[in-house]
Amino acid sequence: MIIKIHQLTRALLAALLLLITSGALASNPSQERADLARFIHELDFLIQQTHVMNKNADANARITFDYPELAAELHLIRRKISIHLQGVLALPNPPTVKGDYSAHHPGAD
Repeated sequence: MIIKIHQLTRALLAALLLLITSGALASNPSQERADLARFIHELDFLIQQTHVMNKNADANARITFDYPELAAELHLIRRKISIHLQGVLALPNPPTVKGDYSAHHPGAD
């Protein structure tokens, strides 16, 4: 399970690095749009992997990873990028990313 979490973390970091560097290197708006569309594709993969990992997670573990929360935040990031690509104004008070994915279950082994 830890290996899978590290794989997901590496994939997230790689995707974020792609977004940051491609945005910095984009010489024109159409290139930026293409890079962001590619990032949405990567987010779709990560969301799907998060659902798979949630199904395979040990429900009886003392400390569990909150895959549904991670998936929700990945969906939120995807939605914000999509809104940007569509040229729609952002909502006045958009939800924020929580970033806390560990849940402690006392007494569970």
